[in-house]
Amino acid sequence: MLQRMRDGKTKTVLVAGGAGFVGSHLCDALLLRGHNDPGGGFVGGLIAAAAFSLYAIAFGVNRARQALLVRPLTLLGTGLLIALASGLPAVVSRQPFLTASWMPGPVTLGTPVLFDIGVFLVVAGVVLMMIFSLGEES
Repeated sequence: MLQRMRDGKTKTVLVAGGAGFVGSHLCDALLLRGHNDPGGGFVGGLIAAAAFSLYAIAFGVNRARQALLVRPLTLLGTGLLIALASGLPAVVSRQPFLTASWMPGPVTLGTPVLFDIGVFLVVAGVVLMMIFSLGEES
């Protein structure tokens, strides 16, 4: 067991796995805090991109791209569409664009949550495009 820890590979897996686990849970918590407390889509997207950046440092950009499952540009485009769609309920009800609409129920859900999800995806997509392209050049 001690022999395996000295080779460096096991340490890399432990560090990358731990960072991914903590990063994913932290960005989920920040995203859900949204418009009520500090946090939201922007900070959550930065944390998610940081987790994939650590993965790219540990295992290489190609493996990080495979772990992402979609291209960063797809994240960016999907996020823009979701953020845009979050303003449509207000327009349909003849209110100014991006006026918050809330669904009744025990859980507070509304268009600001959709907007934060869109911002999350845009930020993660843009930062990962930069990180991956810089990592491929070096």
